[in-house]
Amino acid sequence: MASMSSPARADLLARFGERRRARRFASTLRVEYASGGRRAISFLANLSLSGMFLRSAGTLKQGEEHAFTILLDDGGDPVELSGRIVEDHSHTRGAGARIAFVDGQATAVARLRDYVTGHVMANLEKSCAGARPSAEKAMDLAAFYVEAGRADEALELYRRAVAANRRSLPLYEQFGLFLFIRAGEVSDPAPWLEELATVLEAGRAVRSSTVLDQLAEEVERRARELSARQEAAAREAEARRVAAEVEAQVAGVVEERLAEVEAAHRQKVAELEQALASAREALPAERARLSEEIAAREARLRDEQEAAQRVLREQAAENERQAEATRTTLAAREEELRQRQAAAEEVTREAAKLEREIAGARQALAAETDAARERQRLAEAALAEGQRELESDRAALEQRLVEIEAKRAELDAAAARHAERLAQIDAWEQDHAAREQRVAAAEQENAARAAALGEREASLA
Repeated sequence: MASMSSPARADLLARFGERRRARRFASTLRVEYASGGRRAISFLANLSLSGMFLRSAGTLKQGEEHAFTILLDDGGDPVELSGRIVEDHSHTRGAGARIAFVDGQATAVARLRDYVTGHVMANLEKSCAGARPSAEKAMDLAAFYVEAGRADEALELYRRAVAANRRSLPLYEQFGLFLFIRAGEVSDPAPWLEELATVLEAGRAVRSSTVLDQLAEEVERRARELSARQEAAAREAEARRVAAEVEAQVAGVVEERLAEVEAAHRQKVAELEQALASAREALPAERARLSEEIAAREARLRDEQEAAQRVLREQAAENERQAEATRTTLAAREEELRQRQAAAEEVTREAAKLEREIAGARQALAAETDAARERQRLAEAALAEGQRELESDRAALEQRLVEIEAKRAELDAAAARHAERLAQIDAWEQDHAAREQRVAAAEQENAARAAALGEREASLA
C-alpha cells in the first residue's frame, strides 16, 4: 500500500481534533458576569475544562474578555474564571456565545477539574465499572482521562470497552486515533504500532471506515520508518564491530611479529656473547702463541656480526612489508566503514524529509480549519438576521406600551377637567383593555419564540 499523502494525514489529525473538542458535557448551570456596566445572567449549554457555551448572552461581543462566575451545584463556592469570547451570538445563529478560558488560572481550573472529576467523571466511572461498559460512555470517559493526563487509565478502559463492544466502529476509530497519537509521543513506538495494527484489523472487519483505512496507511508508513532506522543502527553497529576486529587483528599481528624479531635477536646476541666469552677465556693462556689466530677469529667475529646485522635488517624489512600489507587491509576496511556511514546519513536525510512533510501537513490542516470557520460564519449570519428582526419587533411593542401609557395620562387629565365626558372615558378604557389583551397575546407569542430559540440553542450545542 502506498504511503499516506500529506492531505490524508492532515484529514486524520483534523478528525482526531474534532473528536477531542466534542468531549464536552451538557450543563444548565447559572453564570453571572458584567457586560456594558450592568450585571448579567445566562445559563450554560455545555462546559469543559477549556471553555463553555452560554445560551443567549447577546451583549457579549467576539474578542472581548470578561470575568465569569459559574455557580456549581456541588454545594461549594462558585468558580470565577476569565474567558475570551471566541464566537458571539452573531456567529452562532443567535444561539449564544462560545467562550475559551484564558491561561494562567491554575487555581480556578483545578476547582473546575475537581467538579468534573467528582460529578461527571464519577458518574461515567460508575457506568464503566462493570465488565461490559457501553461504547459511548467508555469513549466519553476515556476522552476525559486523556484531557486530565491519565493516559494509562484511558488505555485500560479502551481495551475493556473493545472487548465488550466488538461491533462498535466509532469505538475502534477513537481507540485507533488514541494509539496513533501515543505512538508519536513515546521513544519506542513499536509496541503501540503493533497494538494499533491489531485494533485496525478488528475494526475493519466490522465495517469499512475512512479513518481506519488512513490509520492503516499511517501504521505502514511508520513501520517502514522504524525498520529503516533499525537497519541503519544495525549497519552502524556492524561497522563499529568490524573496525574493532580489524584493529584487534592488526595489533595482534604487529605484536606477534615484534615478539618473534626480539626473541631471535636476543638469541643471536646470547650466542655471540657466549662465543666471545669462550674466546676471551682461551686468550690469556695462548695470547703469545695464538695472537694471529685471535686476530683471525676477531675478523671472523666481525663478519658474523655484520651478517647478523644484515639478517636483522632483512627481517626488519620483511616485518615492514607485512605491516604495510596490514595497513592496506585496514584502509580497505575503513573505506567500507565510511561507505556504510554514508548510507546511514542518507537514511537520516530521508527522516528529515519526512519531518518537513509532516510540518506541511500541519500547515494544510490550519488552512482547512480557517476555511471551515469562514463557511460557518457565513451560515450563521442568516440566523443572526432573524434574531435582529425579533429584537426589532420587541422594541416596537415596547414603544407601543409607552404610547398607551401616554394616552392613559391624557385621558385622566381630560376626566378631571371634563366630568361630562365620563361616558367617553369609559368607552376608551374598554378599548384600552382590549389593546392590553393584544399586548399580552404578543408577549406570549414572544415567550413562545424565545422557548423555540432555546430549543434550537440546545440542538446546536
